[in-house]
Amino acid sequence: MARIVFTALGSLGDLHPMIPVAENLRRHGHVITFAVPSTMTDVIVAEGFACSPINMPPYVQGEGPMAARSIEAHIAERFPKLLDAAIAVLESACAGADLIVTHPLQLATAITARKLGLRWVTLTVFPGFIPSGYTVPQPHWLPALPTPAGRAVNRLTWGIYNFGLRHLSRGVLDDALETHGLARERDIFTPGGLSPYLALVLTSPAYSPAPPDWPASIKVAGYAEWDVPRGWQDPPQLEAFLAAGDPPVLVTTSTAGERDAAAFFRSAAAALHSLGRRGIVLLGVAAADMGLQPGAELAPGVVAYPYLPFSRVVQRSSLAVHHGGVVTAQTTIRHGRTCLALPATFDQWFNAGRIRALGVGRVLEARRVTVERLADEIQAVEREPSYRERAQHLGAEMAHEDGAARSSEEIERLLA
Repeated sequence: MARIVFTALGSLGDLHPMIPVAENLRRHGHVITFAVPSTMTDVIVAEGFACSPINMPPYVQGEGPMAARSIEAHIAERFPKLLDAAIAVLESACAGADLIVTHPLQLATAITARKLGLRWVTLTVFPGFIPSGYTVPQPHWLPALPTPAGRAVNRLTWGIYNFGLRHLSRGVLDDALETHGLARERDIFTPGGLSPYLALVLTSPAYSPAPPDWPASIKVAGYAEWDVPRGWQDPPQLEAFLAAGDPPVLVTTSTAGERDAAAFFRSAAAALHSLGRRGIVLLGVAAADMGLQPGAELAPGVVAYPYLPFSRVVQRSSLAVHHGGVVTAQTTIRHGRTCLALPATFDQWFNAGRIRALGVGRVLEARRVTVERLADEIQAVEREPSYRERAQHLGAEMAHEDGAARSSEEIERLLA
């Protein structure tokens, strides 16, 4: 049996789908360990995995957009520390390992794997970060151009994007390669260290099918759901709330900190109150700042919790209001629910486009959110029956998928 190290960066939405893949491989007798940011280690340890924490350098978010020079300076200051910390931890964790399974933004993986002579597998939930003539780099608010000439423009856009990434890194990757005695191979590291051996996309083909120009090493494994921690029990007051009235509107946002979550949640609660609607708000990282007890009311009939398994609560909800993250979007559809997506950055524009194209909900840009607009858009989603019909149809298709099992099979095939 093999010893496999999983490593991740990003948000909990990036980490959670890795867990059922790791659990499948563990059941098959493989030894599984993790190396993840220290903010994620509690989740991994609770599932019974050994975990090496990566201490991330502190990040202080400023107000308003940064100019290009500020972004470049920010990367030059922060990126080397992050990369050095990740390489040190990952190299130690991979001593005696046979394979690394990595998030695509964990750039330390390709360096560590090449230094130790290991193969690695990219495991991602987001197809929009994989170059293709049928997509454009994210975050991007404009859709890909669909014609043959448009696909040439899309590929050119990817080339410009990759050039920009290399420029903004200011040689940090090249310096790291030189430090570790490795030759420069720029294509391996942009975008996001995509493995040349195997890349698995934990996305439903019903949600986002594979573009025809992806290489054979990239495979769409299907949707994989995990957000119920080992030993989880719903708060006792939750069932009483759900049973006390009509299905609530479920509200959540990203854990990546790209917006003022506390202000958004207050606006959402006010919008629901103005409509006379019940709601459940999942606070996530905003819980500490807001200082609310689990089950506290943000408005009459609108209760808040630091965490509830989204997949369990969305089944009992009428619709979801969310940020447009790829896992949240797919989980909502998987359980036959419509949504209002509020994209701001990262993968959210891509997913907003998929929600529109699939006809499962509506989109309101995060920067345009007000109490009144939220209320209007929630009503618009509820009044259009085709959204629910499409979500239920796609959810039935996704119910037959097991992305974790398919991913495990592909990984074991690579190891054989």
